[in-house]
This record gives sequence, structure tokens and C-alpha cells, in this order.
Amino acid sequence: MTEVCDYGEESCGVCNDSCVEAAGEVTGDCGDGVVNGPEQCDGEPWCDGECTGSPPPCASTAGGCPDLDFVRIEGGNYSMGSTSGSSNETPVHSVNVPTFEMMRSEITVAQIQVMCKR
Repeated sequence: MTEVCDYGEESCGVCNDSCVEAAGEVTGDCGDGVVNGPEQCDGEPWCDGECTGSPPPCASTAGGCPDLDFVRIEGGNYSMGSTSGSSNETPVHSVNVPTFEMMRSEITVAQIQVMCKR
């Protein structure tokens, strides 16, 4: 694996015979689907935009992780409180809620049982 190939805007010094980057080599192309250099991951669902992260514990078990349907909830600012409510509801103030993910529906007993067996 020493063939020099064009790889994006740079050369891939360690490519396979088809000029495809070899895993484990340094190129700095996070998001190319190949784990290389300092990357911990590249394209897995648990991998962040910096190509870092760790797989959840269930990823290494037989059957893998249960298929859970998460939706992204965009964060933002909103006014919280009341001008006419109880003393613990005043004053109206701005609250920033970060973006987060939530399951589309409740978790089932079957899903809990699968996770508890791991």
C-alpha cells in the first residue's frame, strides 16, 4: 500500500491498489468514511462532526444496539415566567434551551428488557 494517488485536494501516500485511502493513515479528511490519523470514528451514527466519540456499550454486544427512533429538537430562546402568577413564577426571563434529541415515542418494555440483558 504505497501507491501515491490523488485524494481530494491532497495526495494519499498510502492507498490501496484502487487508489482508495487505507484505514489508519493520516490525511485529516473527517467525513470521508475512513478512520484515519487522530480520528476515533468516521460516519458512524455515534460519531460527531469532529470525528471523535465512542460507541455506546451495546454496540459491542451480540445483536448490537436496539433501533431507537430519535428526532432532533432545535434549541432556542424563549420567555419563561409570568407577570401575574405565583411568586415562584416571576419574573419573566429569557431562557436558552440547547438543541437536543428525544425519542419519537415512548420506550417499550421489550426495549428496556433488551437493554437490561446487555
